[in-house]
Amino acid sequence: MTLPGEASVMTTYARYPVTLVRGEGLRVWDDEGRTYLDMVGGLGALSLGHCHPDFVRAVDRAARTIGLTSNLFATPPQAELAARLAGLLPLEDPRVFFCNSGARRTKA
Repeated sequence: MTLPGEASVMTTYARYPVTLVRGEGLRVWDDEGRTYLDMVGGLGALSLGHCHPDFVRAVDRAARTIGLTSNLFATPPQAELAARLAGLLPLEDPRVFFCNSGARRTKA
């Protein structure tokens, strides 16, 4: 079975022979209309379920305001999240740093 885009996707993982096309809450549907429980949760990266109305509204609001920006600039959402996260840390002068996973391409 050939999955959509298979010729362009690296074979880093053995993939299941399922093409997911829609999600709602903890359920996902494949391109043949079968329903599954999503037990993977974005591999821990975004295990919030699918299409929750509050999440959709928050993403829509954010997308209509400002997109992904560099740490070279300050944004109100970044400042608000940093303050919330720092407030959870049991440190005298807590600070946070936003970055990606650190993954990078290296030469062999």
